[in-house]
Amino acid sequence: MNDFSDGARIDAEITSTVVGSDPFAAAVRATRMSMVITDPRLPDNPIVYVNDAFVRLTGYAREEIIGRNCCFLQEPETSLEDVARVRDSIERRVTIEIDLKNRRKDGTVFWNRLLVSPVFASDGELTYFFASQYDVTLEKERLVILQRDRDALEAESARRSLELIQNEERLRFKLKAGRLGAWTLDLGVMRLISSDGLKKNLGRSPHAPPLSYEEMIAAIHPDDRHRKLAARDAAIAGHSDYDIEIRIITPRGEIRWLQFRGRASLRADGTPLSIAGISLDITDRKRAEEHRDLLAGELNHRIQNTLATVQSITRQTLRGQPPWRRRPMRTRRGSSCMTGRISVCCSPMSTCRVRCAA
Repeated sequence: MNDFSDGARIDAEITSTVVGSDPFAAAVRATRMSMVITDPRLPDNPIVYVNDAFVRLTGYAREEIIGRNCCFLQEPETSLEDVARVRDSIERRVTIEIDLKNRRKDGTVFWNRLLVSPVFASDGELTYFFASQYDVTLEKERLVILQRDRDALEAESARRSLELIQNEERLRFKLKAGRLGAWTLDLGVMRLISSDGLKKNLGRSPHAPPLSYEEMIAAIHPDDRHRKLAARDAAIAGHSDYDIEIRIITPRGEIRWLQFRGRASLRADGTPLSIAGISLDITDRKRAEEHRDLLAGELNHRIQNTLATVQSITRQTLRGQPPWRRRPMRTRRGSSCMTGRISVCCSPMSTCRVRCAA
């Protein structure tokens, strides 16, 4: 059989609505994928074959389809740019797959995944264009929903990111204003995450390299180091907060007082995960307390010395008095001044005054 007679047979099989013997034509007729075949050798490249699936997809009868160009499914919302891409591929005789918004006979709009591919004869002549259509409306709607949800999530993420940045800025300002340092210790690997405030409290530059936990422990005064570690371990073991005041030694040798407050975080099984807290420079307060204690001690010492001096003078004075002068004396209000004692006698018309027994 020559090429001409074979081509005629295929033409007859494709264009016939009667079930034929060609397996390709039978497959095209039976598939649920809507298909059409156009003839570019005829004016306007009309549809010369359509299967039942295309009839069901579009709602048009077969006689309403045959002889028309595939563009009759287009509607006002169909992208002109996409239509131009289809026309360009047909002119260049290349395969194209694209999603187009089309309209059925009943007016409903659907998304059509269109595949157009040229069919060539053995001599290279273009004989047909084969096109398949697939309704991807549900897929597009899901994509629209997913895109809408994604946009909403991105907007919410951006809003929360902005809030987080603002909260971090406020926290950083509060920490700086209160001379507070923030820190977190990963108990699994003993890795310390510290703020610039903690570095500053320890006498280090905020621009210095990250502070390690070993460096922080080494900065603690040797006499206070054990107390600090014991407080940390007790807080972890007891699942409680800890609050301790310790001395640290800066790289320049200055001794400072810091207050450390922290709380342990636990896993679901109760094992310790991390411990986080703050540090506060209380050096000024400690120095004020030390100065106050010094003044109180000095004042107490001076008062004791003054009282001792007064008592000594009183005893010396009394030793020089005759015995008859040492008996108790009556005051105007009936009270007595005992020998060798100091008393305060007050009258309604006068201020308080100190009297000694004469």
